[in-house]
Amino acid sequence: MHSKNKLRRSSLLEGWVIANHILVSFHVAFISSVLALPAAAIFKADVLRFIFASWETLVSGLFMAITFHVGIALHELGHFITAARLNALNEKVAVEVKPKLDGPFFGRMLFLAGMILRIPFGTAPGVKRERLNFYPDAPYNLAVAAAGPRASRNVAFVFLPLAAALLAIGLIGEITAAIYAGRLFLGIVWSHSSIFD
Repeated sequence: MHSKNKLRRSSLLEGWVIANHILVSFHVAFISSVLALPAAAIFKADVLRFIFASWETLVSGLFMAITFHVGIALHELGHFITAARLNALNEKVAVEVKPKLDGPFFGRMLFLAGMILRIPFGTAPGVKRERLNFYPDAPYNLAVAAAGPRASRNVAFVFLPLAAALLAIGLIGEITAAIYAGRLFLGIVWSHSSIFD
């Protein structure tokens, strides 16, 4: 009975983490669209129409998908790289990925870029996906478990100054491309700050 309750609490916790990540991606993508509003004063109804029923809605939806994908991918990549470095991956996976991780720099970067693309779809070697839950293909290891949140923190630290600078440039200079880039980076920052499993 105790193990069933523990498993249920664990499932609820995992569900909360992923739901929180989805909601953060949604909120940042759509609420930040206010930054792209024209400078002229407009009514509340116009603001809502702009956010949820205009071309900006499509942009926000794309930003939401990108920030969700990047948030999952880089977080799980942190777990994966640490598991590989500590030789903690399951043997079959380790045999497959070790030559790619030990190869030349360009080949290693291509492999990691492919991992970033594949992780959220559950097709990357070394990262398992069960519905919307992800975990490294390795026995539990405290260092591996801590590596995902650490990677998320590091990504947030890198992208926050970029987001702030781009948004400031975009808003002060009325440069739409800078505003969009800043919004995207801001979404990545907030999505990473929400994944601490």
